[in-house]
Amino acid sequence: MARTTYNLLDLTPVRAREWVEEDGRVVVLMPKFRHRWMAPWLQPLLRKPNVRVKLDDLGSAVWRLCDGTTPVARMAEVIQAQFGGNAEPVLERIGAFLRKLEDGDLLTIPPPPTVSTTESKKEN
Repeated sequence: MARTTYNLLDLTPVRAREWVEEDGRVVVLMPKFRHRWMAPWLQPLLRKPNVRVKLDDLGSAVWRLCDGTTPVARMAEVIQAQFGGNAEPVLERIGAFLRKLEDGDLLTIPPPPTVSTTESKKEN
């Protein structure tokens, strides 16, 4: 099966977990138990039902931009303006960070919307 590749700059990440702000930084709340049959039984018994993933300043800024409407290209512009040279290389850092968040089920990165061939023909 062929794997479809997308341009990172066209993707719009969406947060998949609850989060809070502490001292100006983002803390992502990840349930300790996520299994369908286990979570309803064990989660209420825990004093602290969530693992707290604390992000640094750069990670917090990227997380806030993962709203499902901001593409990675715009994120890179905002991060570059906010952090300057401290964020270099911007695209590589954002890409690696988003990949880690997606691997950890903290966010989803849906494929970019496609334009159907009939719509593109109408525009010409």
